[in-house]
Amino acid sequence: MMQPSTYHTSCPENHCALREGRSKFNKLYCFEGDVLGAKSNIVFTSVSGHLTALEFDKAYKNWDQRNISALFSAPVIRSIPDNMSGIELTLRAESKVQQY
Repeated sequence: MMQPSTYHTSCPENHCALREGRSKFNKLYCFEGDVLGAKSNIVFTSVSGHLTALEFDKAYKNWDQRNISALFSAPVIRSIPDNMSGIELTLRAESKVQQY
């Protein structure tokens, strides 16, 4: 959930339309505002923790069997944990309909 101080600072006169995203914990707050002199529809949300995870390849899982310096050049795999899929889907959907 959005911090109350962020809500009060970001939403003009505390008038935000609230929409549901695909994560029950991360709502979408929508309001009109001025961006670089242009009237704009603004949508913002939050994420719960880290959206992506970085992990070493399976070959590097057992660190005690590897030279630790090899980890500095080892490939890493970026993924989105299952518990973040709702937030991922919300961000992807919102980015498709927004103009920049």
